[in-house]
Amino acid sequence: MSRAVDALTMKPLPPTPAFLSRKPHGDRVGIVHHVPLGVLPANTWGSHIERAFLSTTHAKMYLAINALAIDSCVMGKSNMYRKSDLVQVPDSFFAYDDDGEESRALQVPSHICDSSDGQGDEGTEILMKARPLTRFGIFLAEDNMLALSLWRPPLNLAHRVAPGDVAHVAVGDIHTITEYAKRRMRWIRVRRYMVPEATYLEPFTESLVAGVLGWLGIYCWVLTPMVGMLQGRVYWLSFALFYVSHLLAWHCVDVQVLCALQSGNPLPPAERTSFRVAWCLRELLALPIWLWAMLGTTVTWRGKRYQILKDGRASRIEAGSQGALAD
Repeated sequence: MSRAVDALTMKPLPPTPAFLSRKPHGDRVGIVHHVPLGVLPANTWGSHIERAFLSTTHAKMYLAINALAIDSCVMGKSNMYRKSDLVQVPDSFFAYDDDGEESRALQVPSHICDSSDGQGDEGTEILMKARPLTRFGIFLAEDNMLALSLWRPPLNLAHRVAPGDVAHVAVGDIHTITEYAKRRMRWIRVRRYMVPEATYLEPFTESLVAGVLGWLGIYCWVLTPMVGMLQGRVYWLSFALFYVSHLLAWHCVDVQVLCALQSGNPLPPAERTSFRVAWCLRELLALPIWLWAMLGTTVTWRGKRYQILKDGRASRIEAGSQGALAD
């Protein structure tokens, strides 16, 4: 906690890489957050795959985007920010309903006022104190939108990953691989409207796609000028050798990321086989899940179906017929 407080009160750090000499985003830090680390998976493949995702691919992208400071990238598992900054977020950041009326983000649920036991002044005070935070309730990813509101004008506040700490996220019991796939699909559909550029570029950060692109680059710009065009079996053997080496190197990097998040502690021998299998399954599923997410706009959250709107909000819809690519 003390390190997070120090990070919140210190001046923002310059973005990496240092040779670009870029200035920090904003004059002070608006939010301190922690890198999520998946722990305590249930003995199901869905849970093991989720853990592998959080502790490798997700962690790499999370740290990279925050180090480059090109946009807001925050997961709300462990955040520290100032309430006084939320008060300054303008209502214009929040969307309005299609009929032009103020959205429910600018309101507070009635049960909060009921807690005042009929004392109008006290109820009004509670309402006003709760309003800065409750406005984010219209978003499914309210943690990301809260961080985005601090990043964007007029506040323009920097984000800081807490140094030396991680947020231990209990993966829990994700029973099946299908359940894991739906979980990933849901958040890709939400992110598509919040951070579209990063979402559309996501396949190019995956090992299988990156390996193909890497081979094409090496073949066209290195091998062909040096030895000429490869033909038949020689071409495919060369491709297979490169691709397997690429995947092994990628896996080794991911394992090192996991160890670094665990304060340098490697995986126990009893967990290594299940982790490797889960890692392979995650890499194989990544692109199909992304394609599935791109072909729909609805998600199921806690038993209810929602339509993801272009402003990042979620509109509840009545249960109806679902196609093959629905959530």
